[in-house]
Amino acid sequence: MSGRPCPSSPCSPPPLPPPPPRPPPSAECTRREHPVVSFQALSPWISSFSHPGVRDFSQLTLDLSRNQLIVGARNYLFRLSLSNISLIQATEWGPDEDTRRSCQSKGKTEAECQNYIRVLLVNGKRVFTCGTNAFLPVCTTRQIGNMSRVLDKVNGCVYAATRSLRRDPVIYRSTTPPPW
Repeated sequence: MSGRPCPSSPCSPPPLPPPPPRPPPSAECTRREHPVVSFQALSPWISSFSHPGVRDFSQLTLDLSRNQLIVGARNYLFRLSLSNISLIQATEWGPDEDTRRSCQSKGKTEAECQNYIRVLLVNGKRVFTCGTNAFLPVCTTRQIGNMSRVLDKVNGCVYAATRSLRRDPVIYRSTTPPPW
């Protein structure tokens, strides 16, 4: 305890010292080969993509043979052109209403009871996808040229899960049915 008395109001900690001054940029960063360029200066060469109502764009994979970017987001799969990041195809892949209601009845939030895409793997003309599916994980194999076309669905024996809601994908095979 310090030797100074506290006023009638609770003691507040002493103010933090000012941050140390920033070191000058290293010689590496000031060389002509490493210029600092603002986002605004780069914006004419930057492409972006968004889709109404879609968030949590979490997984990306390339399909170089078709010059495409495959994107997994909450409840959606997208195929984008690599040349300008324009939309080729959007495929909705959310949990069905019964699965969503069941998830919420177990105390999960509406945001948790969605299908967060966790795995995207391209193999030839197919893409293997796994999602959380409102805590009833499911994996599908889809035709890469038409991701709405599901070629195979694995439900109940292969789980794509995460250690936390949005990170650390894990795929494992269970020999028993899920406890839920």
